[in-house]
Amino acid sequence: MAEMGIQAGRSEEEAKGAAAIWSARAMVRADQEGITPEEWFNRALAGIQREDFATFESEAALFEPINADVDLDAEVDVVDIDLGQYIDAQLSTPEELLNHVKKVISKEGRLSADSKARLEISSNSTAKHFVWSSWKGQTQEENDARNAALLSIDDIVKNAVLIESFPNQDTKKSHLKNVHRLYVPLQNGDSSYVLRVVGHETKDKSGFTPIEAELFDLIVERETPDSQSLTGSPLSRALPEPTKNGGSKITIREMLRGVNDAQGNPYVFEQNDESAKTSPRGAFDPAVRIIYLFERADASTLLHETGHAFLKDFQDFTDSGKADTQSQSDWSALAAWLGSDGKTALTREQHEQFARGVEAYLREGTAPSVGLRSVIEQFKKWLIAVYRNVEELNVDINYDVRGVFDRMLAAPGEIAENRIFYQDGTQNDPGEEDYEMPPGDEEDFPNREEYLEAEKAADRIADGEEDAKLDVQSAETEE
Repeated sequence: MAEMGIQAGRSEEEAKGAAAIWSARAMVRADQEGITPEEWFNRALAGIQREDFATFESEAALFEPINADVDLDAEVDVVDIDLGQYIDAQLSTPEELLNHVKKVISKEGRLSADSKARLEISSNSTAKHFVWSSWKGQTQEENDARNAALLSIDDIVKNAVLIESFPNQDTKKSHLKNVHRLYVPLQNGDSSYVLRVVGHETKDKSGFTPIEAELFDLIVERETPDSQSLTGSPLSRALPEPTKNGGSKITIREMLRGVNDAQGNPYVFEQNDESAKTSPRGAFDPAVRIIYLFERADASTLLHETGHAFLKDFQDFTDSGKADTQSQSDWSALAAWLGSDGKTALTREQHEQFARGVEAYLREGTAPSVGLRSVIEQFKKWLIAVYRNVEELNVDINYDVRGVFDRMLAAPGEIAENRIFYQDGTQNDPGEEDYEMPPGDEEDFPNREEYLEAEKAADRIADGEEDAKLDVQSAETEE
């Protein structure tokens, strides 16, 4: 494992640190299935490769949050927002805009162009937020486009397509289940825009087909480089005369070029495009079980992609029917956290949430076992350097999920032992000479010697010493 990471361009320290995490997971999973750590490892990971993202091709790789059923080459209609002139141009005040939107988009809602979402407005407070919300950093021209689009809200919703869906992570909005992002291309004279339509799916309306969501916001994503701005302040006077350019189409790929997803990465990556500067750092392809590291890979990348691999293995294990009671309980806790029923295939965003959760867990620096303390303390330093603020990871780990992560990397006895060390005030990983029985009745740790032998062998696996695998198997046999 360590050698794979080094050959893929990571430092020896990073590669060995990741190998220690994989070794810890291998010990836990081998015990659960009655196989050797090596057998589990070979099944869970086929390799780590360094790749040039510009030439990388993989349909199954987990790095792109676009919903799986989106066809990037499908065509969508470009909406000419000037066609909203049939609404009296005097609807220029915020209150008049509000009344217009409420009249057009009622509780019955409007169906999106792809028939995947029905968007509605069911309350006055929701309508106010939708109409009056602002997006920091938008130019005056973009605000003009947004307000003009409100006058054509019927056409906007009917021509929007669903691109990205992800579970709500805002703890202050506990009534929400999922957040959906739809997009529609706009044209106004010589100016063209991409508009994001945000829909909130509440828990009481989850599970419907098509999705039923409240209109929450309209955000102008970008203006094409050579376009000219709209004239006037936001609806302070009549809209510009229409050019009637309607009827044009573009592909979803073209529409999303230059538009970022919920994590700030471009939806579409093009070779020799400016977006290459913000291309993914890595990817995990579950079809071939390979971790790919791209040009922008940093100290967090291998850990993030490891999270993808662990989740794939976890789901496969529970689906196999061989999972023990604790593993089944852990999967239920993870599924609830991810907003999944635990049975259907996980979305890309749910995979990303788990992988970010692994990063957040390691960033906290609290190891589940004595043997992993120094390794996870180093991970904490690296991840704090990458994510100065934990909020950058956009994920909250609750008590149950933190417990699942502990059990992913340590056996119950190791977790109990680690707690005793913490209770005694020991904050550093003890050296080999300090490996002594913790205070208390020795009967509580009858396999201490065997555990230490297996732990040291796992460390040697992490360092690339293949012969250590035999020591691990021998120690397990003796137990």
